[in-house]
Amino acid sequence: MAEFVDWADWPLLEVRTGDLSAHEARTVVAQALRQALDRGEPFAAVVEIPQVPVRRPRMRGTVEHVRLVKELRPGLAERCRGLVVVMPAHALHDNTKTIRAGAKIWGCPTFAVDDLARARAWARDQLSASASVPPRAASRRIHG
Repeated sequence: MAEFVDWADWPLLEVRTGDLSAHEARTVVAQALRQALDRGEPFAAVVEIPQVPVRRPRMRGTVEHVRLVKELRPGLAERCRGLVVVMPAHALHDNTKTIRAGAKIWGCPTFAVDDLARARAWARDQLSASASVPPRAASRRIHG
């Protein structure tokens, strides 16, 4: 997992799923978020998902994924100041409904964008804002 997760800018965590399958990518992201929560301090995460199928069948492990998100949600609500997903523009469009439900799904503010620099800037802004104000769950989607 180490090759997919970058802790160098902690409390900003970056996860790059690269060419992993959807199931493998979910596992890597979940493990990284769990490790971030185990650190016991506020953080923000940038998750890069470069390969998102346009039309995908029901993915293997969906029930397991839902269970995992439910397990992570309380910790994310407490410690995650922002979770931003970077994906291709077509995937932003194809996943609009899920993106809008991001904060409800994950329990923390979420954002989806097709530009890594904007994702990092948003995550850093969330960390800065949280220093004085508690996190507010909100989801946004912006095309580059």
